[in-house]
Amino acid sequence: DLIHLADAYLDRVRASGDLRDLERADLALRKALRSSPEPDKVRVRQASVAFAQHQFADALGIAQDMLEREPDNLAALSVAADSLLEMGDVVGASSMYERLAAISPSPAAEIRLARVDFLTGDPASASAHAQDAVRQAVAIGFPDEIAFYNVQLASFLELSGELEGAERAAVAALGAMPDHVPALTMLARVREATGERQAAIRLMEHAVAVLPQPEHLALLG
Repeated sequence: DLIHLADAYLDRVRASGDLRDLERADLALRKALRSSPEPDKVRVRQASVAFAQHQFADALGIAQDMLEREPDNLAALSVAADSLLEMGDVVGASSMYERLAAISPSPAAEIRLARVDFLTGDPASASAHAQDAVRQAVAIGFPDEIAFYNVQLASFLELSGELEGAERAAVAALGAMPDHVPALTMLARVREATGERQAAIRLMEHAVAVLPQPEHLALLG
């Protein structure tokens, strides 16, 4: 159905970075809202799409409306907290993340706690939470999630100057999904930072072959 179609687009954009899938998901959800017997399932996904399109106030509004009716809705709680963080309310977001982790421990909860720790000046704790997210994702076993959370870990490590760890995480992501564009671009950045220019170019050529987005072409030079 249209909700499952939207979910497929949202899953694909996380793996590929192709922002056109957000538009496709948005269109599918608009159609679904007109006929779905469960409109809240549509609305929470619309909140996720709005967030991914950087429409943070809209995403927060939808999520808060849902939380008034269902305070423990995990998807709405996640979107609301993410939106608060993007809008600068670190304390509010952190409180929601702690609640989310208490209700339902998951890789997604761990990576959100990692982001708060990093933003508040605790990169060691951020890396620890991100490593926990990776371990949980590996235990669950879905390749796209293993790749996604390894890229998140690699990003924290790269920003902390831990390039060897960032390289290991990016390589692990590609071990799960060899054409994972965010992992290819992450590993390319690490290779560039360590002076391996030609290796970085080859990785970006691979990324462009998978998804010829303008920003990837610009990085390739």
